[in-house]
Amino acid sequence: MLVLDTNTDHVGERWDAQIDWLTDQLTKSEDSRWRIVVAHHPMFTDGFHWNGAKDPDLYPTIRKTILSKLDHVVFYVSGHDHNQQHISHPKYPHLDFLVSGAGGGAFIQPRRQFQPPYKNTFMQNYGFLHLRFTDNEASARFIGVDLSGWSQLGAPILRT
Repeated sequence: MLVLDTNTDHVGERWDAQIDWLTDQLTKSEDSRWRIVVAHHPMFTDGFHWNGAKDPDLYPTIRKTILSKLDHVVFYVSGHDHNQQHISHPKYPHLDFLVSGAGGGAFIQPRRQFQPPYKNTFMQNYGFLHLRFTDNEASARFIGVDLSGWSQLGAPILRT
């Protein structure tokens, strides 16, 4: 698991060094069965920040510098939007984009983009993401939480 700081306005000139570190770590872990990258900001989202209007350079920067490095990564996990999303992008069929930002706070953000160029299972629920790795399988499950308890949201995501 490689964790990045995608707050480009805070990272500043250290951004290039972080991308070099990511490249180096992905190269060093080529023999690893499962690799995931975790960051605060999603690559794609249909939530509150879908169009990047609050920070127009952020999403283009992280896509341009990070996305091309994720060829042998199974999950890109992020938060930022206060909901849960499983995005399957046709340009990146080897990679699942998982947004899990619904763990707390006073609100859950609704969907704001309704016809994206990718498939998105959008879940407007409080909850969390459960990841599990074995020798043969990587799995992700979104869990919803309400007054009646926990429940699985959507179908489990499996990589073999």
